Amino acid sequence: MELAVRALPALLLVLALLAQACSDPALERPASYRALHWNAEQALLSLGEASGEVRRASTLSAGQSLRLTLHELPPAASLGFALGRPEQALPPGADLEIELRERAPGGEWTSRRVLLPVAPGDPSWYARRLQLAAPAGSSLELELHLPSGRDGEQVLVAESALLAAGRRARRVLLITSDTHRADHLGASGAVDAPLTPTLDTLAARGVLFEDCLAPTNVTNPSHMSLFTGVHPRDLGIDDNSVPLSARADTLAEHFAAQGFRTLALVSARHLGDPESGLGQGFERMSWPTPRGERAAPPSLSLAQHWLTEVGDEPLFVWVHLFDAHRPYRAPQRWREHYWSPERDPADPTLPPLDVSAEVLPEPYRKVRDLDYLRALYKAEVSFLDEELGTLLEHPALRDAAVALTADHGESLGAHGIHFGHAGLFPDTLHVPLLLVGPGMPAGVRVSEPVSHADLGATLLKWGAVSDVTWPGRDLRRLAEPATSAVSARAAPRFALSAHGFSASLTYEGWHLILQLRDEQQPVMSERFLAHELRLYDLRDDPRCETELSEQQPEHARQLRARLIAWLQAAQGLDLAGSASEDQERLDRLAELGYLAPSETPSSLWIPDACARCRRWD
Repeated sequence: MELAVRALPALLLVLALLAQACSDPALERPASYRALHWNAEQALLSLGEASGEVRRASTLSAGQSLRLTLHELPPAASLGFALGRPEQALPPGADLEIELRERAPGGEWTSRRVLLPVAPGDPSWYARRLQLAAPAGSSLELELHLPSGRDGEQVLVAESALLAAGRRARRVLLITSDTHRADHLGASGAVDAPLTPTLDTLAARGVLFEDCLAPTNVTNPSHMSLFTGVHPRDLGIDDNSVPLSARADTLAEHFAAQGFRTLALVSARHLGDPESGLGQGFERMSWPTPRGERAAPPSLSLAQHWLTEVGDEPLFVWVHLFDAHRPYRAPQRWREHYWSPERDPADPTLPPLDVSAEVLPEPYRKVRDLDYLRALYKAEVSFLDEELGTLLEHPALRDAAVALTADHGESLGAHGIHFGHAGLFPDTLHVPLLLVGPGMPAGVRVSEPVSHADLGATLLKWGAVSDVTWPGRDLRRLAEPATSAVSARAAPRFALSAHGFSASLTYEGWHLILQLRDEQQPVMSERFLAHELRLYDLRDDPRCETELSEQQPEHARQLRARLIAWLQAAQGLDLAGSASEDQERLDRLAELGYLAPSETPSSLWIPDACARCRRWD
């Protein structure tokens, strides 16, 4: 009792300090981040090949200054920026000093020195945060000056921002798992689904959308649709060789305009900004170079490093993982989990496959048991799931809004398509979609048909980005009890395949595929002929194994007419950049199973008098 009495004053002091901290206006305000722009052009720039990343930066040369004026300073404001020296500007010598000058309009200049260490052979970015002495609500002129020195000296200035301390701000994390089928998620309940405990935990903590379709079966256009809310039909982009034009309005640009820091880390080189144009709006981005793809561990390690660097500012992060895409290279322990090392998938005593080995991807043409390749795919999914756990546990993502989806799925031998993502069957269009975080109920499953093109609108509203008109609907509304059931008249969902080979319509339980051009890709064991039509009832036949156009001609005719009308209504938005002619890049894409660019027809639908058209006209 005596000990408790003696401890009482200390306890009261602690409570008083806590009350004071809780009432501190600086802590009650959300942390803020206002991106700043010096009087110089900005671009995504790299310090060198070894850096592995780019940042949106201005170049400051010896003897020159960068200038800007701040207005209406928040309380306790500070200036943040990152400095780096490109590899070609790293002569031997002492550390650099940069001068920061500041003054109130019409007042006297004051200056302070900012040290930039020199790290020859290992260029690094150095973050700086300097408290500003000017009072809240005032204006301030700033100059960042690099004194004259050796010829050619340059410094890159990135991530310049006006910062104000406060409580933890909004965080939004978008994860895209490349080539990830919806049924390769334990929580999906699919028979023989791989182990995905991390994703299953996300599903238990949030909302799983059971019927989400991608708008295409190819990586870059699918991501472009997600980041613009515009269908690939209207983007005018249907393969990985054409970047998104700077004219496009992107998700990251809107987050940046609303005071979010924006970071992007992608694991496939063709998703990097030079090849995709998806760096728009991101202040920092990384993609693999010079190799064409990067496994989950180095990608997620870099993502965690970035998250450790950032403060409490609002944050939008995009992390893309490439592991489920072929070639399947999961660690041996995961391969052995799904395929015993005692079994030889190329055992010559096994019956030969009923398809030519030439349709299998190059490393697997001696395989005689296709379950081996399906096991390798499962191993990749389980491996990336395991690696994702460390990212999602990062303190910077506590209470973050998290969305996970895929750009498209993968064909595992059905429909004569072998371990690629050709065709517009559910194998390649049906993707996972999980939403977890503030305001989302736990353990809810939504069967309402949705498209991942709606995800942009959802993330903007979830991040409280206001005054933005964005295509699509807020998918969070479907998780509300009154709307979680399937609506009677769900909207039709359209898809356009890579290179415009085919188009599909999914509506009221029916899935119709219309072939637009002749197609036989290397992974396809049969030729799909122009204007062929396939109709499936997804309610009784979710894998599309029974074609029903003969039995359901009226359904086929109506859906075909609706799909053709959609194709003919394409909007020419002029959002496509210039197609790549880099042969090295095209060869690298070919190694991943992507076709070389082909001449795009003047119209997606070109009718003729063939028998396949006459049957329905």
